[in-house]
Amino acid sequence: MNGRIITLKHLLIREKKQIGLKFYPDKVTQNLIKTLPNPRWSTKFKMVYVENTKENLNAIFNTFRGIVWVHGQSFFRTKLDNGNPLLKVTQKKVERPEGYRFCPKDYIQKLELKKQLHHTCCATALLLTC
Repeated sequence: MNGRIITLKHLLIREKKQIGLKFYPDKVTQNLIKTLPNPRWSTKFKMVYVENTKENLNAIFNTFRGIVWVHGQSFFRTKLDNGNPLLKVTQKKVERPEGYRFCPKDYIQKLELKKQLHHTCCATALLLTC
């Protein structure tokens, strides 16, 4: 697909619902858009649009299939069910002995000598525990 993306948008032009096609212009995408039924340019929205019908929506997906990624997240109001179960991620708490230090004392002193900020020390300590 070479990084080509078309984003679908809802438009209302002359009191009619339209499907807006927002994209970075290149010759392949522009030539494919010309094959859609009655594509027009909106100077107000600065994008190509076609009438919002089921046939035109199917034509958009069929025309660009395998060539240009059609991004419809803002166009479709409901999330599409992909059949994947929801994942529940939990983090197991590790019990550490009393007085356990994440970093060696020498390393913490070295950071303090170099006048590193406190949050930098904490972030470094967290990275060393992973």
